[in-house]
Amino acid sequence: MFQRLILKLYLILQAYAFATKLDTEPSCPKLLAELGDFQKNLVTCVTHNSVPVQICSNCKIVYGNMTKQYQRLSNCSEYFDQDRLNLIPTTQNLLSSIWSKAYCNECDQDDALQKYTDKNEELSTCINKTANNEVCATCLHLYRDLNSYFTSLNQRYNGKVCFEMQDQMNRTRNHWSKGLKCCQRKPKLTYFTIALAFVISLPMIFYTSSYIITIQRENNHGTLHDEDPLLNVPGPTASTSSTATPGATSLPTTSSTNLNETTSAISKKIF
Repeated sequence: MFQRLILKLYLILQAYAFATKLDTEPSCPKLLAELGDFQKNLVTCVTHNSVPVQICSNCKIVYGNMTKQYQRLSNCSEYFDQDRLNLIPTTQNLLSSIWSKAYCNECDQDDALQKYTDKNEELSTCINKTANNEVCATCLHLYRDLNSYFTSLNQRYNGKVCFEMQDQMNRTRNHWSKGLKCCQRKPKLTYFTIALAFVISLPMIFYTSSYIITIQRENNHGTLHDEDPLLNVPGPTASTSSTATPGATSLPTTSSTNLNETTSAISKKIF
């Protein structure tokens, strides 16, 4: 009898706990509606903090609430992989990509964003309290300190620096160089002058060398024409003149005087 009473009491307590759990846990439609509200709040926060970019610091709580609510909704399987669009995960991934592309998670590493903000505010205070004609010299050490700190972060994180710091650094550099005109770089004309002189001298070198080569060729050509080709013919040598062909030695040689006498005698006989 006593055991049955204990069993009934146990079953009643279990039923009450189950009913209480059902009442305390929100339904899936309610979780979905709350997720929509958190997503809307994040879109509003990102829009209001887009220029200048401050989404990492001002929208951190809103982004955390949206992420937690999406994790709670993940138990409602009827909202996932039910169609080709799969809108709920697609919308969540789109909003999360804004956060990841801005490298907002890197803002909290080593308290980097807070350190950068302190240095940037110190520089801004110096610029605002200093006269325009003295600001470049007075605040130069603060600007270099801020720029060096940002460069070290850029090297440490391989370019994945919190975008909020990137936007602030770009604006600070632009104001320092163009607004305050503190980066008046004087160009070095030494290399430019050397290159310009070399380019200008190239045509002169080309035409001068061409003229010299042409003159040398004309001189060499004239020397060859001045030589008489007949004078260059070698005369008969002793060995050549003393040597005669067999046919030449057998022919009789007749002088011009004997030829004239013979011609006169023939003429007399005829007449």
